Amino acid sequence: MKAQVLSKNAWCLGVGAVFMVTALLMASGCASMSNRTKTITTMVIAGAGAGVMGALLAPKEDSRLPHGLLWGASAAASTGIIGLFVFDEEARRKEAELKADKITKELAAYREESAPELVATNRAGLEKPLPVRFKHLVTPGGWSLFKVDRWVTSSENELVHQDMIFRFHQPQLNPSAKPINEGSTK
Repeated sequence: MKAQVLSKNAWCLGVGAVFMVTALLMASGCASMSNRTKTITTMVIAGAGAGVMGALLAPKEDSRLPHGLLWGASAAASTGIIGLFVFDEEARRKEAELKADKITKELAAYREESAPELVATNRAGLEKPLPVRFKHLVTPGGWSLFKVDRWVTSSENELVHQDMIFRFHQPQLNPSAKPINEGSTK
């Protein structure tokens, strides 16, 4: 008789453990739920499953309710503790921050290495100076010469080395520019 009760208890405990692990795995796979929701969901599922199991396994002379509550509370508490570690995003967040910092440093070093060095610049303007009252309407042009040292892909099988960049900026009209106060002339 005792062996029969022990095998029944062991079978139920095994089923309960499988049920809790399945609930944890199912909740951990859902990306749309927050970590808190995943933990609470697995606690409720494990608590309900273990509570029913505890009530079914209660000895006939005892009340089923306290056994169900005890088993359910124990399963919910242990599943909650396990869920805190399984659904821990703190470690993943720290790892992602370290990767982001490393990539940011590498990108800054690459930018610094390949940034063009200004060699010369000049403003290319109008041959005659503009009257003061029209200067705000025109942005003068100019040119800049940069020294670089980089390889650029020209086609699938061709690399081109760049050593100088020449940029020309044409003069532009600014019709929405605010006029310069010429004093108190009316």
